[in-house]
Amino acid sequence: MDLQVTRLTSGAPSAIAVLQLDGSDAQNALMQFWKPASSQPLRPDAIRFGLWEDHLGAEEIVVCQTSANRFEVHCHGGSIAADRIIRTLESLGAIVSGDSAVREDQGPGATAALAWKRLPWANSASATKLLLDQAQGALD
Repeated sequence: MDLQVTRLTSGAPSAIAVLQLDGSDAQNALMQFWKPASSQPLRPDAIRFGLWEDHLGAEEIVVCQTSANRFEVHCHGGSIAADRIIRTLESLGAIVSGDSAVREDQGPGATAALAWKRLPWANSASATKLLLDQAQGALD
């Protein structure tokens, strides 16, 4: 399957999460689970509301087609809703990339990448400063 899913927003707790679906199978995968609220077709730069329906139930989402094979999915519920959609697409064979795919064992630069990933969870000025230093390569 030619489908890549990337989390465009942080995985930190938030009200909204944005995912990007990219690849020649992106629209087919999207249409398996997205039920548009109107009969207007998807087209580049048009915003459409609907429901993401899978075996767990329904989730309200907004979809925007940004190019022929690329779509943005905006969902409420932050990381919870986004993780659900990602898992559903992974079950079809989608490849997850971007922030959600950062691992600690990626070699040079991995510490900085992990610090950037953890930065939204910093809960004090000193923790933020330490993570920023690490993100800028202090430990590499």
